[in-house]
Amino acid sequence: MLIARFAYNRLSLADLYDAARDSVGTTGMLFMILAAAAMFGHVIAVLGLPRQLVELTTALGIGPITFMLAVMAMIFLLGMFLETISIILITTPIVLPVMLLLEINPVWYGVLLTINLELALITPPVGMNLFVIKGITGGAMGPIVRGVLPYVAIMLVTLFLVLFFPELALWLPSTMALGR
Repeated sequence: MLIARFAYNRLSLADLYDAARDSVGTTGMLFMILAAAAMFGHVIAVLGLPRQLVELTTALGIGPITFMLAVMAMIFLLGMFLETISIILITTPIVLPVMLLLEINPVWYGVLLTINLELALITPPVGMNLFVIKGITGGAMGPIVRGVLPYVAIMLVTLFLVLFFPELALWLPSTMALGR
């Protein structure tokens, strides 16, 4: 702040006030999301949804790849309408018990989740990065969406490659000497 104020003479008290006000608004929004997610997690636990999902997975004999395909499809659909933090907070309490049952590597899931959430950031109608690009360029949304379609295709291919070849995500972590 001192460099911006005195070296570049570009930070006024009004700018500082605006930045602080925006930060408080953003922080408040995030805390509201966290509070709602905590309540949602509690309701899910009380209803026993994770236990029921584990029982259903066991009864149907669903394997890890099939389960991960279903979870990635669900996250892709949620990503079209929700933001990434909400998706993580909503899905984790439901998905984690089944992942543990199916012995799914959490690093693999984390990589898949990250790719899928990044995909959500450029997928309409809520893709937040689309609105960032619109705000920076001032362009219409139609050309912006058409411009990101090749990236959507590349990310989908990457998602399926990592899904069907977990070694792509797990090779580097397996080389690390953890616990030595």
